[in-house]
Amino acid sequence: MHKISALPILLLLGLLPLLSAAVHAEAIQVQATQDEQALDAAAQKAALASIKGAFDRHPCVRAKLVKKVDDPLGLMPSVEQGELLVKRPDRILRRYFKNDVPQKAVLLQGTNSLTYNPATKLIQVKDYAQAPRYLQLMRAGGTGDMETLQLYYDLKVFEKTGSKPRQWRLLLEHRRGPLPYKRIQARVTEEQPFFSEIVYEYGNAADGDNKTETFTEIAALADLPDKAFDDPMLRGAKEPPEAVQEIEKE
Repeated sequence: MHKISALPILLLLGLLPLLSAAVHAEAIQVQATQDEQALDAAAQKAALASIKGAFDRHPCVRAKLVKKVDDPLGLMPSVEQGELLVKRPDRILRRYFKNDVPQKAVLLQGTNSLTYNPATKLIQVKDYAQAPRYLQLMRAGGTGDMETLQLYYDLKVFEKTGSKPRQWRLLLEHRRGPLPYKRIQARVTEEQPFFSEIVYEYGNAADGDNKTETFTEIAALADLPDKAFDDPMLRGAKEPPEAVQEIEKE
């Protein structure tokens, strides 16, 4: 619990927007940094094709995962550690541990997403069966489907100067669609089968806290059996499924 007795509550609330904005500004760089160059249209297209090609050649991936969630004041970030499993095109599992004990699991599989809530001990179910465009968008980050992402985000690609293998930073700025993120930033190295970092920045503080996912020990596997995604935390009592509404066509 935060100790706020030393500050008047009204003053603290007045500082919230400023502190939140500062956190957002530090999380994602909108322009090229000193060690980067912004790619022109042709070079950007080639970089995206390279990323997608590496993802397609290595459909099964395992990686260690660290998720950092920014405190509303930006003072006390929380950290969760776990692992990521990907079996393209339609399976992405994130599971989290505390002292090596499983705590939480989030699975996108088929037309459903399942999320185990450790507070309620229940599984939240979202059904995308009637929302194929929304489902494709949810899968896009895991599959490297940049064409789908660009339907909803303006995309810029920056390349680290002089890096071999090449290293890219992808900046996605929200244009349309249902996701609350104002910006998403992803880093990836040439021929790497998954991103090394993804940063999510919300458009409004009320939507949630900004978060950063860092992926290490990224390994391309020959295969991942179905049982790898059969997490025990996702076998228990489920809440009534929530039918996700389709993204409206423009």
